[in-house]
Amino acid sequence: MYVCIKDQIQNMNLVIGCTVGCPYCYARNNVKRYHMIDDFSKPEFFPNKLRLMEKRRPQNFLLTGMSDLAGWEPAWREQVFAKMAENPQHQFLFLSKRPDLLDIDTMTGPQSRKVRTAPEWVYSLTEQAHALHIPVFWKEDLVAPIMGGDTPVQELPDAYNKVLEEQKKWHK
Repeated sequence: MYVCIKDQIQNMNLVIGCTVGCPYCYARNNVKRYHMIDDFSKPEFFPNKLRLMEKRRPQNFLLTGMSDLAGWEPAWREQVFAKMAENPQHQFLFLSKRPDLLDIDTMTGPQSRKVRTAPEWVYSLTEQAHALHIPVFWKEDLVAPIMGGDTPVQELPDAYNKVLEEQKKWHK
């Protein structure tokens, strides 16, 4: 049995857009498809979404599902981190090129038919992350079709698990 990480996280997308320019970027494809912003290479900040952090029930929030923290303006980071400090009941997750958690997934979108995820690549990434003491999480769509019968690696940071335990105490 495996965990669907998407069910455990609320995406906020406080910033949409990224300056990195990865050719396989799912976020850029979604932004283009749904016309979220005009130019994905010029990130935009949506500060009114910060109010979502005011929920009392602990949450695991992904703040950068459509951006990379490294591309945020300093003023945006200051505003977001101040709001985070006001709401310590939550855990806040960021996508970046410098991870605290390596989340390995398969390619999605039109290119997914042309590119096959090799198990060797998954194992190599997992070994490299473990050498740096970084937890690794194989997403559910990677496990069965790509990794076959292998037991999935689904490690989460301790603070993340703590929030999940707190959530169980709350009534929905």
